[in-house]
Formats: sequence, structure tokens, C-alpha cells
Amino acid sequence: MPRSFCTKCQQPADFITIRQAVDLTGVSRSTMYYWMKKGWIHWTVMPSGRRLICRDSLFQAPRSLTDVLVEASEVLSRYKAS
Repeated sequence: MPRSFCTKCQQPADFITIRQAVDLTGVSRSTMYYWMKKGWIHWTVMPSGRRLICRDSLFQAPRSLTDVLVEASEVLSRYKAS
């Protein structure tokens, strides 16, 4: 597990692969990418292009109930539209 400086946490942190983050949290890979897109977890891109996730940010629970409800309603509306 690479240790580096997380610019969002402003402290040294362990960075893990997306696969490790998925295994650790039990969510799907697409959910992990969604969290990354929303900025709910911290991540960095290595020179190789590989993305790594700040392990500490996975446990900071940045999501509010409103965020969860909005996400659920978006998913539901997509299913209704198809």
C-alpha cells in the first residue's frame, strides 16, 4: 500500500487501488467511480495513469442523507425512462 501525501486530507495517507477500495467497502466499482466523480473520496493519478484512492477518505462519511436520496431518485428515474 503506497504511502503518500493526500492534498485533500493535508496529511500523509495510505493510497489503495480501486479494486482494494471496492473490496474494503463492499460497493461496486461503478459506485466507487461515482464517489470519485462527486469528490466524496480523495484520489490521485499516478504517472502511469493508474488511479489510487486515499484509504482514510473512505471512512470519513462525507455523504449526507440528501446526497443519498438525490442519487436514489436519479437511478429510479433512469429505470422509469427505459
